[in-house]
Amino acid sequence: MKISVVIPVYNEENRIKATLDAIYNNSEQPYEVIVADGGSTDKTIEIIKKYYPQIIVVNNTRRNAASGRNVGIKRAKGTVIAFTDGDCIVDKDWLKHIRIVFENDEIDGVGGKVLAAPPINHYEEYWGNLAWKLIMNFPDEGYEVKEQTLNDAFVTANCAYRRKLLYEIKGFNNFFANNAEDVDLCWRALKHGAKLRYEPSIIIYAHNVTTLHGIAKKSFRNGVSSSKLQKVYGGKFNYDPNIYKMLGKNIIGLIKKQKDADLNCVELISHLAGKYYGSIKNGIKYLRFKDMDECIIISDKFDETDIFEKYYKSVKSVKISGRVDSDFCANITDEKVYVIVDDENDFNKVQKSLESVKDRIVSTFPEKKFYAENGEDVLVSYEFEKKGIHIPDISYIEIGVGEPNYKNNTFYFYTHGAKGVLVDPNPRCEELSRQYRASDRFVRAAVSDNSKKDIPFYVTDNIAYSSLHKKVVQEHIEDSSLKVSCISEIINTKTICVDELMADVGFVPDLLSVDCEGEDSLIMQNWNLRKYRPKIIIVESQGKDFFVYMTSNDYIYLACMGNNTIWADRFWYDCDKGDKNGVDRRIIQ
Repeated sequence: MKISVVIPVYNEENRIKATLDAIYNNSEQPYEVIVADGGSTDKTIEIIKKYYPQIIVVNNTRRNAASGRNVGIKRAKGTVIAFTDGDCIVDKDWLKHIRIVFENDEIDGVGGKVLAAPPINHYEEYWGNLAWKLIMNFPDEGYEVKEQTLNDAFVTANCAYRRKLLYEIKGFNNFFANNAEDVDLCWRALKHGAKLRYEPSIIIYAHNVTTLHGIAKKSFRNGVSSSKLQKVYGGKFNYDPNIYKMLGKNIIGLIKKQKDADLNCVELISHLAGKYYGSIKNGIKYLRFKDMDECIIISDKFDETDIFEKYYKSVKSVKISGRVDSDFCANITDEKVYVIVDDENDFNKVQKSLESVKDRIVSTFPEKKFYAENGEDVLVSYEFEKKGIHIPDISYIEIGVGEPNYKNNTFYFYTHGAKGVLVDPNPRCEELSRQYRASDRFVRAAVSDNSKKDIPFYVTDNIAYSSLHKKVVQEHIEDSSLKVSCISEIINTKTICVDELMADVGFVPDLLSVDCEGEDSLIMQNWNLRKYRPKIIIVESQGKDFFVYMTSNDYIYLACMGNNTIWADRFWYDCDKGDKNGVDRRIIQ
């Protein structure tokens, strides 16, 4: 088993060597160690390169722990990724015990015991004792973690997850930055259905803050994290009278010169300050939508793997949080989409926001070659894989093929073993399809609302921009960026209606792609989405009216990439394995 170790660091010159010594002196060796540096200004990196030149050092430009771990995850090649910190000492059998747990194929993640390292002063001793009492009172018996509680959440100083799971749940959420990102990750893993285990034999020794300022700073961050967890997982600002009672007692203790009463006051005041600050900054509130039955909510954060998520819900009121749903996380990029639509006039705002990220698909999946113009195929393949549908098992129908092996929405799937039906009236397209996609069936016809009627088809010198509409072709010719110079010929083409096409092909596709240069909206309007329900649709149609049509047929608007919009069948997309009642809703009579 290959275990990668990821360590985020920032100015750890005093402790990093001891951390790495402990890892490389383990009874079993790591497959690789990745250090994510958040811009250290001391000798941290020099020490690493001097003593352990084999270590992979990557830049963490966002300079927080969550981002550092995400950068490490993206670089890691191991089947399991273990996490610790630059001020921790792992036990001599740390990697061995991690491996033993993951030899059980059912386990997706494991957390271990965190013990306080020998303190260098009273401040560190105090914080170690406090942390032990509050969150690190680890039991001596292992157990399966099933509940979303603070006490059961794994600490990133000592945990490991399968790389596959981390990709599925999109890594750590940068919304939490340096605190509670481990709690959030653990809770999302549980919601995802992961099987997690606490194992006390996996041990690390953690150093802690060593100054009064460090105690105040750490406590403030914990308070901010508390407010963020409330924002993400529900609830208004939580007034906890016990904290104030504890503060009152310690103020009295301070007067009586009780031990550590001064440190307790600093810790409690800092925590409360952080909680109030976080609550104000992150806006824990309720927003009411009046006089409306439906709204669209777009998260104010998105990750570069999924790009964004949209939720279309029939509600009268909705709670606004940092993330609309706890499944939606990672936020590996700084960019934001923060549109909340409660009026149809805001639709253009949505479009503009989504358009701004269309080019990021190229860097999103660097390991995958895409053929669609804007990477739509790779994004869609990711959605299928996320739902447990592998590419060779996908069926597709592509209406409006253009070049079947270039700037094509389904060629990616074909190259990975999928098969389907190509529909296009262009004879040149048919020739190329026979050459490059011999396993696909080709239907030479134009899909229309009428059948058995020959109509003109305007063939251009650029196969991708031929059309049934002369006006559309003229517009393409006038657009110099499209490289269309003329109409090469006009041919009569057969038309076929949707019902005839579906009767002919004999199946409802998993993926439907429609790109017909002016006919797209008409085709979709004539496609009976209550009868024939593809899981995902890529269509060159936008605009308010089309948006209303698709959502009224229970399709979720996933993405806008270039001129294409991407939609998913709600009944399929919102369920882990098909419909909850076991019904295939792709065909509804």
